[in-house]
Amino acid sequence: GQADRLRRIVSAADGGAPTADTPAGLNDFMAFEQLLRARLAVVDHQRGLLLHLHRADAYSEEAVRQVELEIDQLESSLRTQLQNVQRPADAAAGN
Repeated sequence: GQADRLRRIVSAADGGAPTADTPAGLNDFMAFEQLLRARLAVVDHQRGLLLHLHRADAYSEEAVRQVELEIDQLESSLRTQLQNVQRPADAAAGN
């Protein structure tokens, strides 16, 4: 049902993109792409908050760098997933 579909979409964000072989095909792709874009928006907000806290000297340089590295790694992973996601038509064509 819907809960299973949602689980597939959310778990795909951590492992791999839906393809033409997934049951809902294009709908799953669109939901997955939206999820990745939403997560990137959250990362962007987190980066802005980190910058604000850094400018306010709220945390040590080391703590800011560590969190910034974690944000960078997450952003890189999400962008890679977004670049590698295949639309169902593309996957079926072997692109």
